[in-house]
Amino acid sequence: MDWPAVFAVDASTWARCDAETSPGRGFYYSASTHSAGQPIVAGWSYQWISQLSWAPDSRAAPVDAMRIPPGSDATSATIEQIRRLVGLLPEDGEVPLFVLDAGYDPIAIGHDLAGARAEVLCRIRDDRVFYADPPPRPTRPPESGGRPPRHGKRWKCSEPATWTTPSDSLVATDPRYGTVTVTAWHGVHPRLLCRGHWSAYQAPPIVKGSAIRVEVEHLPRPTGRTKKTLWLWWSGEGEPDLELCWRAYLRRFDIEHNAAPSIMRRGGQTPLSGR
Repeated sequence: MDWPAVFAVDASTWARCDAETSPGRGFYYSASTHSAGQPIVAGWSYQWISQLSWAPDSRAAPVDAMRIPPGSDATSATIEQIRRLVGLLPEDGEVPLFVLDAGYDPIAIGHDLAGARAEVLCRIRDDRVFYADPPPRPTRPPESGGRPPRHGKRWKCSEPATWTTPSDSLVATDPRYGTVTVTAWHGVHPRLLCRGHWSAYQAPPIVKGSAIRVEVEHLPRPTGRTKKTLWLWWSGEGEPDLELCWRAYLRRFDIEHNAAPSIMRRGGQTPLSGR
């Protein structure tokens, strides 16, 4: 099968509620199991990577699974797992695209995977703020002092008035979603602080990528849910393939059938709908 090298990354929990002495047991979010009124479950957390199928079905092929013990850094574990899989793929093949849902840190993952022959595509919130490069400064003598700006024009996903001219766009037709409009802004970057993943840096890096907006004409079937705009963040070498990106993200939900029932965290919702 000549399918693109697209892999979905997601985590699931193997519930071990009654195994109080199980080594490495932790508490994790669960949409279907509550404890003391909270959506949590005691068990083991596993992270899966599955290659997505481009066939007209909802199947995916698991290629790697890793247990993430309590107290470990999920972002670092994800980077390690992706790097390990990339090292097993043919070096002369196409660059693999790894698709992640909201909840992951796409900026840190994309930055630390630089040079790993991998592209990262992740859903982001519609209130994310990015910045363009600062405008060039006029030549000034060294003794004039002053630190050059690191960020340019402010750009927020949910505020069209802040958007600049798109870098690229695509209009496609899909039998389930109707007309699909994809718009991208390349080379934008977030404002990072020296905390969390960046606490060891004297100055946080400038991590550039592409903000991608996906707008569909309608949802696949009338369900009473509100249609939402999908925002994605892409990082990698060069520029993203917009046709591949929007289709790959929607196919990402095929991974939900592969793991434990608790992986069904979104209750059957698609990223383009809400309720």
